[in-house]
Amino acid sequence: MSEQALEVEEEARAAEEPAKRRPWWWRVGALVIEVVVIVGIAAAVPRVLSWVLDTPHPLAAITSSSMWPTLKRGDLVLVKGLSDAAVQPGMIVVYRSTDDGTMVIHRVIEVEGEEIVTQGDANVEPDAPIARADVAGVVQMLGGRPVRVPHVGRITLLVRAAP
Repeated sequence: MSEQALEVEEEARAAEEPAKRRPWWWRVGALVIEVVVIVGIAAAVPRVLSWVLDTPHPLAAITSSSMWPTLKRGDLVLVKGLSDAAVQPGMIVVYRSTDDGTMVIHRVIEVEGEEIVTQGDANVEPDAPIARADVAGVVQMLGGRPVRVPHVGRITLLVRAAP
């Protein structure tokens, strides 16, 4: 047999042999590395977004249906800091409720000086007026629509529901 024929025969035999499995400790080590990378990314993303969007709260979960159909319960939205921007009717703002301290995400319907009136898109009645200082940020818009990630905010809903 020629040398070339022998090489072809060896390659064919090697292809028929099952691939060698990595030892269990190698697979566990690879899994640990993957988990560390994923956790590191998950921890870094909010910090980077906080810096880029100029707000301590760059992500917010929609916990009610008051903004339906624009924002759905369980959506995760990006929140941009106000800086010196003027709040205008039509903007979707995030503010801390004076009643119970929870964060509320509603649309601005009226601005009178330092007082802002908001209302959920699905609500019939407007909210009680709030001070401009209570506004934590505005929902980031892209192409006239809020930047949102459907269903990811459900994690927050599950954590809140846990005893």
